[in-house]
Amino acid sequence: NNRFFLGHSAMLINEGMPAFIVEELSKKFNLKSKKVGILGMAFKAESDDPRSSLSYKLRKILKVSSKKLFCSDEYIKNDNFVSKEELIKKSDIIILGVPHKNYKGLKIPKGKYVYDMWDFIK
Repeated sequence: NNRFFLGHSAMLINEGMPAFIVEELSKKFNLKSKKVGILGMAFKAESDDPRSSLSYKLRKILKVSSKKLFCSDEYIKNDNFVSKEELIKKSDIIILGVPHKNYKGLKIPKGKYVYDMWDFIK
């Protein structure tokens, strides 16, 4: 009966996360001059299911907000995705979309900015 306000609020927060990330990055960088990579496109870690993944919403926003966009995922096969190594090499900004186990301890070169809301990549 439209009374689950906590659940509705949680949904609004989740759905607004991609726009929030881009807004936060825009405060630090001119995204139109930056190559951005989204590392992990699945709905959740260790999954190949892209349904309802907010990484795709983030991708849609960044396609028009950044100079160039790269996407990668350990489990989702997509001809438009690049390897995690290529994404790290070519991106100025790396956003951890999903904390797949294979991303733990990735070596990110100095000079790259990593947006990691989970503090997963040390």
